[in-house]
Order: sequence, then C-alpha cells, then structure tokens
Amino acid sequence: MHDYPFSTYKNEKTYSASGYFEENIKKNNINEYSTQISSLKKVDWVMGCSMLIDLDKFSSKKLFDENFFLYFEEFDLCKRIKDKGEDVFVSKDLIIDHLGNMGSFATDKNLKFDAEKLREWHWMWSTFYFYKKNYGFFYALKKTMGKLLRSFVKMIYYYLIFNRVLKAKYTCRFMGLLNSIFGKKSWYRVNSQYQ
Repeated sequence: MHDYPFSTYKNEKTYSASGYFEENIKKNNINEYSTQISSLKKVDWVMGCSMLIDLDKFSSKKLFDENFFLYFEEFDLCKRIKDKGEDVFVSKDLIIDHLGNMGSFATDKNLKFDAEKLREWHWMWSTFYFYKKNYGFFYALKKTMGKLLRSFVKMIYYYLIFNRVLKAKYTCRFMGLLNSIFGKKSWYRVNSQYQ
C-alpha cells in the first residue's frame, strides 16, 4: 500500500491517509474525478479516521467486518467497495489533525506497555486476516512469512538479553500473526500475558 497521492493529515508525516492496494504501481497520473471538483482523486483506500461514507450507497448499514478488532477494517471496506466497481476518493481540501495513539487507555502512562502489546498483536493479526480474506491463504502467508520469522528471532534475542519490553513487543507480533495463520479469532485484549 504505497504511492500516496495526497496527505490529508495536518501534522502527520509518517503515515498517509490514503493510497493504493497494488504495490510498485505508480498512480500519479490518475485523472481527477471532475474538473469542477479538482480536489478529489480516486484512490483504493482511505484511513478510517478521515472517512466519510454515503450510507445511501449500501443496502446494509453493517459496513465493517466485525472479525477485525483493530486495524485494517477500513482497508477491507474500501477493498469491497472497489471490488463492486465503486469509487473511493481522497480530497486535498479535507485536512484532519489525527491524534493517533491518543485515545482511551493509550494516554495512561501506567497502561502504555499494555497498549503497545495490544497494538502489536492486533496489527499482525489483522495484516494476515486482511490478506487471507481478500487474496487467499497462500498469498497472505507469502506476504507475512518474513514478519513471522523476524518476530520470532527478535523475540528470542530480546529474551536472551533480558530486554522485557522488546521481548514482549515481538512476542505479541509473533503470537498475533500465528493466531491469525491458524484461523483463531482476534481474541487478545489488555492483560500481562506476554510480559
């Protein structure tokens, strides 16, 4: 998911609010939606924090796949919209100030470690699930096998050098991905299981 046409985040430089599913394809020359609305460009996905949805276009108001607990649910929705021949747009005139990692318990210093573990586990679980659902099991395995191996090696390394924080991070990454590969539901919630 690369080649971002617009950055609609006010202060975010690392992440984009939109992009394309196909890697290594430059889409810089995509036509604008209309000459009257030159701020709109077609994209494949937009981030959920900056998503506006015309509910009249949907027969069911249940839009998101509830198997996702965190991450990738908006990619999945956009993929389904694109697969039905509909369009997804981004606007350079719609600017948001994304307060990533600022909600709920993530701002509590006492829960920061738990919040990090939750993010790592679900990022990996959702990555595999998204690819498996939309492209097939073997494609998902191919896309994530390097992440699985790197997480395992780092988990062992940080265990051996007694780095509790990084050991927990890579354990969560490894276990989230492994659970998704084995078809388990997105079950992990905040606790101290991977200390």
